[in-house]
Parts: sequence; C-alpha cells; structure tokens
Amino acid sequence: MKKIKSYNLSKVVIDKIHSEALLEGRKDSDYLDRYLLNEMVRESVLLPSPMKIPKTKKAVKARFDFKSAMLELGVDPVVLSDWLEVRKKKKASNTETAFKAIISEISKSGLPADIAIVMAAENSWAGFKASWVNRSGSSEPDFSDDKTGWTNQDYGLIR
Repeated sequence: MKKIKSYNLSKVVIDKIHSEALLEGRKDSDYLDRYLLNEMVRESVLLPSPMKIPKTKKAVKARFDFKSAMLELGVDPVVLSDWLEVRKKKKASNTETAFKAIISEISKSGLPADIAIVMAAENSWAGFKASWVNRSGSSEPDFSDDKTGWTNQDYGLIR
C-alpha cells in the first residue's frame, strides 16, 4: 500500500487497485503496475497527442544593399565600384546608417550625388563631408581662416 500512495493517485484509484488485488489474492503492487501500464497505453494511443504549434519564422528585414542604393542616386557604376574598393581597403562598413550619413553630407554640400562620389573616389575618401569641399565645388583645401586672417591668396611663394 505504501508504493501506491507514493504515486499520488486519487483515493478512488487507490481503492480500485486495492479491491482488485483482494479479489485475486495478490499484492497491491501487482495491480498498480498493471494500472500504470494501462494508463500509459491509454494516454499514448487513445488520447490525441498534444497539438504541436508550428513555429513561426520571425519577419526578416530585407538586407540593405549599399551599392544598389548608390546606383539609384545616379552614381556611375565604374566610379562607384572604385569608391567601394577604397571603402573596403579602409574597412568602412557599407551599412544603411553609413549611407544615410553620406547622403546627408552630400545634400549639405549642394553637389549632386554622382559628382560627390567621383570626388570621394578621386581623393580616396572612405566617406564624404561637406566641409571637405569648398563652395566652388573644388576638392582643393580651403585655407581661409577668420581666426588667423589667412586667405587663399597667392603670396608669391615659390612652388
């Protein structure tokens, strides 16, 4: 009877096992084993298996294509390929964030995207900053500085 109680079965089940054992003159444990075996078979065969909920795949965001985004802006494919090689050598990442930052700087400069990327490729720039380009659209450095009073004038220095 101790073995039966260790399974935490209901009082009705325990009484049923005990009465069947008394009728046949056997031990309660013999009928307990039979009962447990029958329950396992009944659960696995007769009862429907638990419904499996199919796993849904997470919505995968489309991967950003830096090169395609630049081509959509009208950048020459050959120049873009050269510039991307520069970016690769300088270990610059071609992410959407980098693209947005570059486009923001291009718009600040007032230059068309294709011209800005040509300048970046010619100068081996991994990125583009509006401050790197003076107002004339030239990529020559602008040495004018209000603090020092220096300007871009030619002072007759030997070149």
